[in-house]
Amino acid sequence: IYIYELFGKEQLILVISAAWETLFSSIFLEAIPEELLKWAILYHIATLEPLPSRYGTCVYAIYASLGFIFFSGSLRIVRVYWMSDFERAAVYFAVEATLTSTMHIIAGLWIGLNFVKQRFRDPLKQPFPSYRVFTPSIILHAVYMSFISLLYLLYELEYLNWKLFALICILAFCFLFIALVLTMARVRKLFSDP
Repeated sequence: IYIYELFGKEQLILVISAAWETLFSSIFLEAIPEELLKWAILYHIATLEPLPSRYGTCVYAIYASLGFIFFSGSLRIVRVYWMSDFERAAVYFAVEATLTSTMHIIAGLWIGLNFVKQRFRDPLKQPFPSYRVFTPSIILHAVYMSFISLLYLLYELEYLNWKLFALICILAFCFLFIALVLTMARVRKLFSDP
């Protein structure tokens, strides 16, 4: 009741919609299923044949990620195009092509790096559990897609101006940049000592 009095009806609906769209959708409808499927693809490949090398394992993981980039991005763009117009589809395409695709590649690389850590681990070290292979990628995906889902929601509700669009894109870019720096540090370390 206090929240309702504080915001008013229209703002309350926006806050609830933003929480629903960014949290539930990003975590349960996108991050968990997509990252678990990437891990499952890599796990299935590892059961069919021995993994060729550390590098090859990461390439397989990135390759699995490229399928998700094509599938999820294309479906979202086609859905928006059929439901609205070309201008909205172009906005979605720009966001999907530049921001979301990069996140999928980083998340896939994280799964590959953690899978390498699990499969090529020195037998004297503690075992690396499977949940630790995909959990960091789920967190990365969920947090990042919260930015993007908020961007889409504000765009659909026509609250998005160019300044807010630029702010969200800058925050998403900074998040990706930090993830890339962490990834490069992990690549150097992991390829020398899993």
